[in-house]
Amino acid sequence: MKMTIQEFHAGMKKHFPKITNRGEYLCNVSLMYKLIRIDVMKLDDWLHQIHGEYEDEGLSMAELITREYGQKAHDFVLNLL
Repeated sequence: MKMTIQEFHAGMKKHFPKITNRGEYLCNVSLMYKLIRIDVMKLDDWLHQIHGEYEDEGLSMAELITREYGQKAHDFVLNLL
């Protein structure tokens, strides 16, 4: 599904309300190709800041997102990969 920058920001605000600078999580390389993709490394860094080393609990990023933010947040991120 194609997404606009406005939809990206709205989705980030809805699913990850604690993130303030949502534009920081746009993948700059994909923007060159007029695609909206998430910078999964930056999201991972943020998740570690908020939730610590969740891998030590045996959780993947997908599992953490689903547990902490819900299935819709997981699907939102998955759609942006």
